[in-house]
Amino acid sequence: MNIKVEFDDRLLPRFIEGTSPLLFEITWEYDRVEYPMKNWSDFGLVILGCWIAIALKLFKGEDRGEFLFMDGPYSVTAKYYRETGEIELSPKGLDIIWKVQYIDFVKALMDAVKRVDEELVKRGIGEKERQVIEKYSAILKGCLVEQKIELPKVGIL
Repeated sequence: MNIKVEFDDRLLPRFIEGTSPLLFEITWEYDRVEYPMKNWSDFGLVILGCWIAIALKLFKGEDRGEFLFMDGPYSVTAKYYRETGEIELSPKGLDIIWKVQYIDFVKALMDAVKRVDEELVKRGIGEKERQVIEKYSAILKGCLVEQKIELPKVGIL
């Protein structure tokens, strides 16, 4: 399971000018399948925040959630089996179910957030967005720390 993040230079000028939110390519990748589709662009930081909120709800006791994309009819429904720690993910429109451990899913979210931060630092943009990323990272780290998971001691996490 991977949440793939790629910055596209064609999408950044409007963000830098302040006329558009941060857009970048963001997809879910599992067993060589990308969802919603390869090179999908969306309001990545916004949807990462929404996805983190759903992951937190699962952590706090809910057993179902829906991870939405901002554009199009795309979403991934989740069913959490707390006893086994497994999440079943069902991408809308595909006849497949992805199975992943909750811990691995949270780590995939953390990796995506970290990649966004690294891109912003590399390009020298998005100071305000980096503050949001710091909050996202703290929330995700909290989910893992309470489960007594070892975290790497590098980067923003």
